[in-house]
Amino acid sequence: MSLAITIRRALGERRLEVDLEIADGERLVVIGPNGAGKSSLLRSVAGLDPIDSGRVTFGDEIWDDAATGEHRPVESRRLGVVPQRDALLAHLNVLDNVAYGPRSQGVSRREARRRAHRELERFHIGHLADARPRSLSGGEAQRVAIARALVAEPTALLLDEPTSALDLAAKAGVRALLTAATTATARPSLIVTHDAVDALTLGDRIAVLEEGQITQIGTGRELAAAPRTGYVAELLGINLIRGSLNGSTLTSGNFELTVGAHDLPGGEAIATVRPRSISLHRARPEGSPRNVWQSRISSIDRTADRVRVRLVDPVEIVVELTAAGLDAIGVGEGGEVWASVKASEVSVTGG
Repeated sequence: MSLAITIRRALGERRLEVDLEIADGERLVVIGPNGAGKSSLLRSVAGLDPIDSGRVTFGDEIWDDAATGEHRPVESRRLGVVPQRDALLAHLNVLDNVAYGPRSQGVSRREARRRAHRELERFHIGHLADARPRSLSGGEAQRVAIARALVAEPTALLLDEPTSALDLAAKAGVRALLTAATTATARPSLIVTHDAVDALTLGDRIAVLEEGQITQIGTGRELAAAPRTGYVAELLGINLIRGSLNGSTLTSGNFELTVGAHDLPGGEAIATVRPRSISLHRARPEGSPRNVWQSRISSIDRTADRVRVRLVDPVEIVVELTAAGLDAIGVGEGGEVWASVKASEVSVTGG
């Protein structure tokens, strides 16, 4: 069943005005800058904050209807919620944290713990069952929080900045886990973030929220191909390279890329590289970059203060640099250049 959201509410001097529909099994990522209204949107969908007008429905169930005053309590919506921080109860061990949801639904302690054990094993953290939250790493704590959200078989999933507090290696693992877990549940998932890599790797569709308004919605490719605002153009100008991961090497066709730290097991993966992290050179560079390759410039797009250079062969990738930097190289469209990027600037997530 789909989750339909029509929300109008005041946010200080601004208003949150959102119309969204999330299909069963779809991951919709809402991305926007700090203060755009992302967390407020999530709280309204969860039923924690009232709406001034509009409706929130799940299939035939009415969760909120401002016109009639109908309101379904938070606990009756059976949502799986992963908050941005402080997701775990400090006085409970990991097993009982995960079992908390089923227990609150009236499930026996024995059955709740059995379900919790199952989820912990599914997320490869069964060995942490007796651990206390304070002893967990950021990535471990987030895996436990996701397991707790899923164990109660929720109607829908709400995730608030799921990787914001994690280091680079933990981000990759949690993104892969979220992709697998949300695909398996086949329930609508609403994810809010300000991280473009999260949006591009987790979202079936991406909705851009700016100052309380949805300014653009579509797939990552659709948004990147025709950004409607300066924020979208700046945010989604990220290179995605799909390939096969083996250790620290991602292979895409005849192109190999050394990636940064991660805890993925290997297999299909997506590397992301910010255009400003790539350097261009007239001759092969010397020094520290782990990734160096020769390429050809297919197009050059000049703006007021930056230049975007598109490279082709052996991989299509966009580089952003200053006009002075490009002039110093002295190569135009159709010319050959050398490109380089440090492995630490290459993020990777499960594909």
